[in-house]
Amino acid sequence: MSEAQSKLQEGQHSFFSKPPDLPRAVSLFRETTQLAPDWAEGFLWLGLALLEDSRFPEAETNFRRAIALDVTDSRPHLHLGVGFDRQGSLEDSVRCYRDGLALKPYYGEADSRMMLADVLKRLGRIDEAVCEWQIVVQMEPNYPSYEWPIEEAKRELKNHGRTI
Repeated sequence: MSEAQSKLQEGQHSFFSKPPDLPRAVSLFRETTQLAPDWAEGFLWLGLALLEDSRFPEAETNFRRAIALDVTDSRPHLHLGVGFDRQGSLEDSVRCYRDGLALKPYYGEADSRMMLADVLKRLGRIDEAVCEWQIVVQMEPNYPSYEWPIEEAKRELKNHGRTI
């Protein structure tokens, strides 16, 4: 799998370059999936690059392939939540965020709960959003955003007349 890992790393370099080189990243991630068709990581990253390139239908296909290959990974579910939110499919977004959060994300749980709460708020489901904010305020600051979600959750609770 070393060739696939090398292509994945090259693709990540293109994905994270300033500015991102999304066409190159997509191409390299596609090569990764061809070299390692049973490796969920390649499909996850291909989905991420396609999502960032505003190609959600293709991104969704790749996220779903990643989910099929690794049912324990929360990341493709959470990124599907982002994609459905961008598409305006808010109920689908909620479902995907909840599926991902049920898998206990290794990192980014607070950020994901805040994104879920935002979608719930836009759907008018304030009580459910409040539950997410209350979970976040109880969390320890963590990578990638440290204190931001906790402080934002406190502000949202205050704005909605809830105590912390």
